[in-house]
Amino acid sequence: MRKEIRTIYTLVLLILMGWTGVQNAVAASDRPFTVVIDAGHGGHDAGAVDNGVKEKDINLNVALQTGRLIEKNLKNVNVVYTRSDDTFRTLQERASIANNAKGNLFISIHTNSVDKNNKNRTSVAGAQVYALGLHKDASNMSVARRENSVIELEKGYQERYSGFDPNKDESYIIFEMAQKGNLARSIKFAGEVENQLVKVAGRKDRGVHQAGFWVLWATSMPSVLVELDFICNPESAAYMDSENGVNQMADAIYKAVKNYEAGYNATNVKPSPKQVALEKERKKKESQSNKKQKVTTKKGTKDGVAENVASEADGIMLTTSSNMAEERKHIYKMPQSDATSGRKRRSKAARKISEAQTYETIKI
Repeated sequence: MRKEIRTIYTLVLLILMGWTGVQNAVAASDRPFTVVIDAGHGGHDAGAVDNGVKEKDINLNVALQTGRLIEKNLKNVNVVYTRSDDTFRTLQERASIANNAKGNLFISIHTNSVDKNNKNRTSVAGAQVYALGLHKDASNMSVARRENSVIELEKGYQERYSGFDPNKDESYIIFEMAQKGNLARSIKFAGEVENQLVKVAGRKDRGVHQAGFWVLWATSMPSVLVELDFICNPESAAYMDSENGVNQMADAIYKAVKNYEAGYNATNVKPSPKQVALEKERKKKESQSNKKQKVTTKKGTKDGVAENVASEADGIMLTTSSNMAEERKHIYKMPQSDATSGRKRRSKAARKISEAQTYETIKI
């Protein structure tokens, strides 16, 4: 059974990876940046229910308000909803809507809860944002199983989801390989959403996590699942059900999208022909300038060496000439007068006799 599941999911993964490659090959400037907003649950699937509030209603309210903010403030961003009213959508339908829209970003909005036997269920609070990944942590696995269990409400889900069972560990094997190409962006955006929910909406920071959500795996784009807060906490439930709470949480997600889209455009927008020509001309001038500088530096180095050698030679010659002049001055110094030498000068006859003796000595 494990082998069959692995084989089926591997085939599906290859199809999705192929679609991702095609999608990424399309230039960002050829189509608008598309955000797919998925309001979790809906229709006969109410999701978590507590403190007189239903998860499906909170999710939809925040999703619609987030979309309105994006459409109002980000003119080049297209918004697609997996549902815009109280309608039930299967996980496969949600993923198909996102993939058919060629989305650049998928945001699935949910509300958290814990088991009724949990002693902290009325005090636990905070936002959590998930990207697809290994669910080594038991709590991450339980959240993934709870959100994935919605497929059990569909007739014939075993055939539709190729034997995927949200309650069996072997069904999650494929998630270890999926979405690798989008994982870095998914985690980056998840961190942005978490930061904004803490900063703008005042939610307690419960961090970014990775877990095996089927809907994240089936979408061929950076994808996150947002758990706004805990509906089992009376205070958090009241906040999420209020107009102020909906506006703040939607504003937080909108700002995360705004920051992500700005970074996406900075790295993916295709330059215009004029920009390409200007950049080409700039590089050409820069290359010519560098070549000219190298030639000048090389010539300057040679001249500099010659100049230094000449200077050193001149210095030696000057020093030598100066020394020689001093030596000549010393050697050929004229005899001092009697007043300065303290000796009497010899007579002319005496000098002739002395020179003659010296000559004879040298001759011998």
